[in-house]
Amino acid sequence: MKVQDYILFDDVEPNPSMYTVNSILSKFNKSDFDYVIGIGGGSSLDVAKYVGFKTSKKKIMIPTTFGSGSEVTRISALKINGKKISFHDDSLIPDVAIVDSTFLKNTPMEIIKNSAIDACA
Repeated sequence: MKVQDYILFDDVEPNPSMYTVNSILSKFNKSDFDYVIGIGGGSSLDVAKYVGFKTSKKKIMIPTTFGSGSEVTRISALKINGKKISFHDDSLIPDVAIVDSTFLKNTPMEIIKNSAIDACA
C-alpha cells in the first residue's frame, strides 16, 4: 500500500470479541496515528470500524472478501461474553471504502459459493 508509517494488528479472529477491540485499544493507546485502515473480511472490518469509532479516528475499509457489506454500514458486530452483539451508530460508518475486484481473483471457490455473488457465467 506504500504507507510509510503504520502500526499493524493482524490477529483478528472470526466473529471477533470485544476483548480483541480492547486489546488493540490498550496496545496502541499511546500511539499517534491518524487513520484506522481495515483490510480483510467482515470480522476485520467490524473491529477496525469499532476501533476507529472509539479513538475518533478516520476509518478506511478495504474488503478482500464479499458478502457482509461491513465496509459501508453503521454496524459493528462483536462478541461480548460469547454472545454476538450488533453495535449501531452513524459514527461507525467508514469515511472511505475501497472495493477492488482484484481481491476476488484468487478467492477460493468455497468462499465464492458462500457469498452473495453468482459465480456462474
